[in-house]
Amino acid sequence: MSFWGVVFAGTIGSYVGSAITYWVALKLGRVFIERFGKWVHITPAKIDRAERIVHRYEAGGIFFARLLPVVRHLISIPAGIIKMNFATFSVMTAVGSFIWCLVLAKFSLHVFEKHKDLDPVANPDAMVQLIKHESLPIVGAIAVLCALYLLAMKLTAPKEAATLETP
Repeated sequence: MSFWGVVFAGTIGSYVGSAITYWVALKLGRVFIERFGKWVHITPAKIDRAERIVHRYEAGGIFFARLLPVVRHLISIPAGIIKMNFATFSVMTAVGSFIWCLVLAKFSLHVFEKHKDLDPVANPDAMVQLIKHESLPIVGAIAVLCALYLLAMKLTAPKEAATLETP
């Protein structure tokens, strides 16, 4: 396998899966997702928040979401529901997915070049331990991205309605 082959295959696979999810959400709509989303913990409140983020941040929101684990797989749903421009969605998805795949491929290349003596087939436990140890900087970066995401969610959450006192 070539380094760039891995990056491009990952990017294309990520894009195709995201595009399919976008079109399914676009065609089936919010009613379908609200009805069946509860089986995978997608509540109407979560859909509302995701829609607000996609409406508010559009291209930047899609790009940023592609860099976050879990969120990267779900952001296509609100983009499809709100009928976001597919060309913009496609560009941001491709660029964000490319960066994600590039980081993962570069990390793998770094680990296996640094530890050429390791045979992952013969000793999978050693490989798992090595990956855990070497991935700490990536985990730290992901934690920072997740914190930024949570901050963005907090800033875009609806404000509590003022309580009216009744005499």
